[in-house]
Amino acid sequence: YILEEPDLNKIMDAIKDFRGTYIYLCGGEPTLREDIFEIISSIKRKGYKVGLATNGKTLIDPEFVARLKRAGLDSVILQFDTSSDEQYLALRGELLLSVKMRAVDNLKAAGIQTQLFVMLVKGINIDQISYLLGYAARYSEVIKVISFNPVWEMGRFGAHEAMGASEVLAELERQTDFNFEDMILSTEFGHSLFSILRKLTKKGGRTHPQCEIGCYAIIDKASAT
Repeated sequence: YILEEPDLNKIMDAIKDFRGTYIYLCGGEPTLREDIFEIISSIKRKGYKVGLATNGKTLIDPEFVARLKRAGLDSVILQFDTSSDEQYLALRGELLLSVKMRAVDNLKAAGIQTQLFVMLVKGINIDQISYLLGYAARYSEVIKVISFNPVWEMGRFGAHEAMGASEVLAELERQTDFNFEDMILSTEFGHSLFSILRKLTKKGGRTHPQCEIGCYAIIDKASAT
């Protein structure tokens, strides 16, 4: 069974009553749609900000990225798991490191804010936390968020060992100068702040503070840490 892909009219109808400020385009690979630029510009004309979740393969073309920017794209969530082609082969079945690096360079050139979405798998790329944080710091002009997402497979078809958020935090402490308490306090502060902002702006959208754990970081340009 193949679901029907919504056309532009259905997409615009689906968001007509949305009370938030940001709309993210995702599912499959949205950059493969021929009308992706029209979708972005149409949403922008409604006053929303637009984000795009992508594996980055189409972003190796600088002109394609420039067209996304001209259409009004505000940000990209880029799948970026590791700095090792061997690990990409294990995780994604392809050698993708050069693709990811070129995508970030093109996003930087176009001035599109980027979030790195890292899928962490125990026994494969858990050792990458420190490197990826350093990489994000070096590209802080374009990379504003890095998100570590542990794999949690269930059922008899799971191929990887489950890993919870507490294990990610423990590994973060081991590899870096971050500590658990800073992460928790920062998460509580952010949740309270954005709850107040949502009430003041009368915008929808909310998240439970235990759904994600985050930390704000200030980049030291002298050392990129």
